[in-house]
Amino acid sequence: MLAITRSAAEVIEAIVSSTPDLPDDSGLRIAPTLAEDGRPALGLSFTAAPEQGDQVVGGEGVQVFVDPEAVAVLDDKVLDAEVTEGQVGFTLTEQTASDEDLSG
Repeated sequence: MLAITRSAAEVIEAIVSSTPDLPDDSGLRIAPTLAEDGRPALGLSFTAAPEQGDQVVGGEGVQVFVDPEAVAVLDDKVLDAEVTEGQVGFTLTEQTASDEDLSG
């Protein structure tokens, strides 16, 4: 199952809490999309609730909604985030044994 780092949770929490249109229990949704060049990619969006069939991953007090088509791809990944010069960047990396306690 997708794991969420503390850094990613803090960024998700900050975005949700600072977006007036989103209720406090909103989350980040990850779903398949196409990149500008037409290649498969993953898209991120903030939404008030999961869509039908989404896997809900909770960790560090936030929710991430994973589209059913992305569950297998993200099953062994860790979602992290970094803020640089006011820009948020989310990254996905392979889980390691030390990542098992991140979400839950």
